Amino acid sequence: MQQFINIKLNSAFIIMCVLSLIILQGCNRETSPEAISRGQTALKNGKYQEAIKHLKRAAELNKNSDIVYYNLGMAYLNNHEYKLAATAFEKSEKLCVDGSTHALEGLANAHRQMNEYEKAQNAIRRAFGKVNRKAHLVAANAACEMGQGNFANAEKLLSEALITDPKDPVALFNMAVFKKKPQINKPPKAVNFYIKFLMLTAKTEFSKEREIAIEAIRAINVARPGDVEVAIDQRMVDAASTKDPISAAILIAEAYDIDRSNPDILWSLIRKLEEAGKKREARAWQRIFSEVFPYDERSAIQ
Repeated sequence: MQQFINIKLNSAFIIMCVLSLIILQGCNRETSPEAISRGQTALKNGKYQEAIKHLKRAAELNKNSDIVYYNLGMAYLNNHEYKLAATAFEKSEKLCVDGSTHALEGLANAHRQMNEYEKAQNAIRRAFGKVNRKAHLVAANAACEMGQGNFANAEKLLSEALITDPKDPVALFNMAVFKKKPQINKPPKAVNFYIKFLMLTAKTEFSKEREIAIEAIRAINVARPGDVEVAIDQRMVDAASTKDPISAAILIAEAYDIDRSNPDILWSLIRKLEEAGKKREARAWQRIFSEVFPYDERSAIQ
């Protein structure tokens, strides 16, 4: 009798385990809308590994969705899994029927991160086959030229991009990177382009590039050459000895134009404009201060 009871209990236990496994598997099987929604939310929140998990499931359920594969590519790209990103972007491009170049741009970026510049430029040429030479695509091509040390070609392409669209954020950022390169060595020019980039992009856009721009400006301020410092100091001394606030503001503005990486000079300009009764101009410069020097406690002052 005891043996029979044990066998009966063991059989019941096995049945319970099987049922539990079925239930758990059912709980883990996301529906297509759930997988897409969770993946996109995780991607937006910067939780890239979680995004990959959900978007891989979404891709299993939506094998013909270019958008799902594009988002999966972006998750891989941001998680520094560039080879997998390239594969996802290629699938997205093959499925795309609306003429969009987003997948090709992602593909070019993935190859560029792996220093596969010829493959990156090939993806950009494929994008050119779909659309005109849009500024951000030309600027992406310039980044490939920079990566290969072809600085003359890079400058030519970046200039073309900014003529096409002077406000294109990709072109502005890449031009700033170009000017900061040791081979070019024009830090003040780099700062000008970084500032334009920061002022034309929202904090939720190009977040990685915005961080790079802010840190680059900060580094340029620290490493300012002595002759530039002397030129700035001379104008600041002249401004301090000028009684007329408008004239003083002009001198401070000249100092700031020499090198816009210094938060102290810009803050002096803001205060002098307020003293001169130029409230609107002061507020405009205050906004620039907040965007360019967010680490400075004065950026929070209204």
